Amino acid sequence: MAGLRRLTAASVAWLCCSAALAEDGCTEPVVEEHLWHSNDAKMSLLQVDTAARRAAAKKATGVDRALPGGDDVVHVAYAGDSMVFEGMITSMLSLSRTISDPENLHIHVIVDEASEAQFPRLVECFRQELARGQVKLPTVELHHAIPLRPEVLEWLTTDRVGERPYLAKPTAFIKFYLDRYFPELPRILLIDTDTIALADVRPLFQMDLQGAPLAAAPDFPPLPIGLRRNMGIAVHPCYDQLGDKQAASMEFNAGVVLFDLTKFNESVTHDVEYFLQNCRDDYDQLALNMKFLGEYKILDQRWNLMLGYPHPPEERADAAILHFTGTFSFSGDKPWLPNSNYSAADLDAYRSNVPSEACYL
Repeated sequence: MAGLRRLTAASVAWLCCSAALAEDGCTEPVVEEHLWHSNDAKMSLLQVDTAARRAAAKKATGVDRALPGGDDVVHVAYAGDSMVFEGMITSMLSLSRTISDPENLHIHVIVDEASEAQFPRLVECFRQELARGQVKLPTVELHHAIPLRPEVLEWLTTDRVGERPYLAKPTAFIKFYLDRYFPELPRILLIDTDTIALADVRPLFQMDLQGAPLAAAPDFPPLPIGLRRNMGIAVHPCYDQLGDKQAASMEFNAGVVLFDLTKFNESVTHDVEYFLQNCRDDYDQLALNMKFLGEYKILDQRWNLMLGYPHPPEERADAAILHFTGTFSFSGDKPWLPNSNYSAADLDAYRSNVPSEACYL
């Protein structure tokens, strides 16, 4: 890797392009690191900086938000710690290999403080794997995870997490703070680390949201909540707070979501944090559904084919993104775990993108 070079007081970039590729005019996979602050005083400085960056972008472009690099750039975000880096890099590789113009792919990676030391190695491995078959390489940008508010963290840690301490990590709730992570972007595609892309995601990223705050596929089974309840399928009691709206609406899965960031602000953050605590649930999906149920644009399941559930052969054949949500035997089943219970075809799709042992994390 090339040495570090400081861009500003708040960012660092690694240039990870080999000399051989540089001679071919490659687009270097630039890695930019944004330094987020943890205490309240510094967070207020972050908010001022966010406003200043947004004002500068508006002055330069004439609009509140514009895509850096122009409309051709696809912005995708992942979040997690070193425990999911295998899944993350495998998903990143599949995304880069299936998009028609990887040089116009900008991957944002949000990690917690404890995992930052391993990030350069992840990017170097990513570069080495793609360099074997691609000339144009994506950009990878690092964001520090924004710490959860003390009262939210305390509630998760003491009341809900129990045997699942990973749920108290800030990377589990990045969808609550999109306005802070991406103040200059009009939209962002959030993808879980347990996914594999089988097709170009550009049509998904550029789709018309028709005024909706986000687009997502219905969770399984794709049925209105009222019908689920009538069929005896478990429904979270918190949905009763939404009245008639919830009965006719389908809960969405938060594993693949296209967000309109112009509709995100502090009010949205406040609401989803409230639902997280009020509904006594330790996942971000319920809180997001409580806020946006009935208002989101419904994606075709091909953009988030949740494995472990029955799908007709034609649906599997048409899948653009495979989501390893878990199997009937074990909801935490992931393809990188030994003795995984997914089908051979699904495991092959995953394993064909796993990086070689030579660069493994």
